Formats: sequence, structure tokens, C-alpha cells
Amino acid sequence: LQHWGIETLTHLAAILAKHFADSRIVGTDIRDSLMQALASYVCYPHSLRAVERIPELQRISMMKNLLAPYEQRPWAQTNWILVRLWRGCGFGYRYTRLPHLLKTKPEDANLPSLQKPCPSTLLQRHMADLLRSDREMAPSFLNSVLNQLNWAFSEFIGMIQEIQQAAERLERNFVDSRQLKVCATCFDLSVSLLRVLEMTVTLAPEIFLDWSRPSSELLLRRLAQLLNQVLNRVTAERNLFDRVVNLRLPGLESVDHYPILVAVTGILVRLLVDTDFQGFHCLCSIFVFAPCFHMLSLVAG
Repeated sequence: LQHWGIETLTHLAAILAKHFADSRIVGTDIRDSLMQALASYVCYPHSLRAVERIPELQRISMMKNLLAPYEQRPWAQTNWILVRLWRGCGFGYRYTRLPHLLKTKPEDANLPSLQKPCPSTLLQRHMADLLRSDREMAPSFLNSVLNQLNWAFSEFIGMIQEIQQAAERLERNFVDSRQLKVCATCFDLSVSLLRVLEMTVTLAPEIFLDWSRPSSELLLRRLAQLLNQVLNRVTAERNLFDRVVNLRLPGLESVDHYPILVAVTGILVRLLVDTDFQGFHCLCSIFVFAPCFHMLSLVAG
């Protein structure tokens, strides 16, 4: 892409932005190809700038399609695109590769996922405006993100339980590589979904903190419950997560405390920073009185 002319890149960006979510395209392979092409476009600075150069109405329409409820489409790619637009702005999120993997050599440094962060403040601004102005879009989108986070993290926990049991047996070397790959994917999805929540909390905190909005309190309670679940599972010393991480199994290299804990921390910090004194007490009470809250999980984290 970097060898193409600016006009060509911008023209292709306009086509992708217009048609990646076009309901008239019924072929699954074509729709997937368009989505993957857009995902690659936002990973490289020169092609991302081409997306930013398309007409404003097209950019807004593209962001609106990205914020449609996840249940209605292949959501993992959509979420990944939003993450790339945010990466470089989040709490502890300026790395290209995870800190604990820096000593190892990546298989292919040219992969889109291994490109340096190049966030788009312009597209972030469109996202913030859409979420603020459309009071039906925000809860619909966020509930779908929370639903997928609940699913992905629950699947991950179930899988590491099975992996731990298999690793404790004599046939430790026979842990199914496919199972390890799916487990790592569920973990990566969980982290990515948390980052999109951090992005939303940062860009439009009133969605969670302005209780004059009918959905704000419910969204905040759901968020608190899920964050507490993540902290409980990840922070306890010598717990299931800790034991599986320490096994250092091939295929689970991305599974570590750092990426998921800094994502949760980013959400909590933004909520605390953006609330007023009265809201601070309401916020704390929601987290403390959530069914799965444990003080030790915060101390350990």
C-alpha cells in the first residue's frame, strides 16, 4: 500500500468505507474480504490518513456502521478496527508488542497486528459525537460489547481450566495445540473488547456517568460486574490464571497479566477522572456492592 499514490489510496478507502457493511452484498467471502481490507487499511499510517481524507459524511457513515450492535455481524473484525483506531491512546497501550515478548523474534514483523500504533483522533471524534448524539445507539452498542466480553472471558476461563487439568497429568506435552490457539484467541478478544470499552469511557464518559440518561446506571452496573469478574480471576496469587501463565505453553504466549490488567486499569482511571465528587461516591458504591467484588483483587492488581 505504501507505494501507491495518495489519490489511489483515498479512492480505495472511500470504496471500503462505503461498502464494507453494505447489506446488498450477500456473498460472505466478499463481505469478509472487504472487512479485512479495511482492517489492514487502518493499521498503516499512510493508508489510515487516506481514510481520514475521504469526505466527512462518508467517514461518519463508516463509524456509524462500526458502532452497530455486534450481534448483527462478524464482530471480531469490527472490534479489531476500533482497537486499531484507539491503540496508542489507551492506558499503557503504546506498545507494538507485549513487553514480556520483546526478547522473542516475531514470525512476521510485516503483519498488520505488529505495526506501530497509529491512532486516529479524527475518527475517534466522530465516534464520540455519534455516541453522544444518538441515545439509542450508545446503549445498543455497549450492551453488545459487554455481552461479547462476558462470552469471550467465560470461554477463556473454561478453557484454561481444561488446559490446567491436562498439563497436570503425565501427558502434559499432549495438550491440543488447537485448543491452545482458541484459548489464546478468547483471551486476545477479551483484551480487545476491554480496550473498546476504555475507548468509549474516555471519548464519551457521560454514557456511563450521566444518570439522567435512562441506560447509564444499568450500563455502569454491568461494566462493574464484568470488571470485578476479570480482576477476581486474574489477580489472585497462585490461582488458575497464574498457574497457566507460569506454564509458558507454546501457543499461549500472549496470555499474561499485563495486557488485561492495564486495560481494566485504563477503564477504572477514566471513570474516576471524569466523575464529580457526588458521582465518585456513586461510582465507588456500584463497584464495591457488585456481587463479585473482593477488595483483595484490587490490592493484588
